[in-house]
Parts: sequence; C-alpha cells; structure tokens
Amino acid sequence: MSSSAVNEQKIVGALRRLPKTKWRQVLRFIESLQPPKNGRRKKHWTPQELRRLPREQRNAILAEQAAEAEHEYLTNPDLTATVNCGLEELYDEYPDAETR
Repeated sequence: MSSSAVNEQKIVGALRRLPKTKWRQVLRFIESLQPPKNGRRKKHWTPQELRRLPREQRNAILAEQAAEAEHEYLTNPDLTATVNCGLEELYDEYPDAETR
C-alpha cells in the first residue's frame, strides 16, 4: 500500500478490486472499528479473571458469550461455507487407523 494520504476514493477503489464475495467481510471489519452503540467496549475476560469470579457471575458471562458465538455461527456464512466431511473422509489418508 502506498504511503500517500487515504481518501474515500482510494477506499472505494480498493473495495471494487475485491471480489463481491469479500464485501461482507470488509463491512464486518469496518463495523468492528466503530465505537459500540452504548459507548462502552465489551470486556474481554481472561481465564484467570473468570476463575476469580463467583460461580453464578462466571456462568452468566459464559452463557452470554456462548449465545453470541452461536448467533455469529448461525449468521456468518464465512464460518459455515466449508465442506463438511464424515469420519470416513477423515481416515481416507490413513486407512489402517481405527475410529473410536
């Protein structure tokens, strides 16, 4: 990328050079750069911080994060656009391997 000033025309030009299938990803990235609607960023908990919390509070945080992850998985086609395979495909490369 050149070191010249960035302007709207350069951004739009760069977007147009991308395949349309990447536009959703670009939009999500732009949205991630914007400040949150309530003005506060969501806390990113470390495992150590979570362990120090009371069980009820920790479970509530983990339940909220699980719900958000489920929503992201269900609504983000980039996460589900892969080819699914069964156990038989996993062991094609190693035919002598036993499945458990």
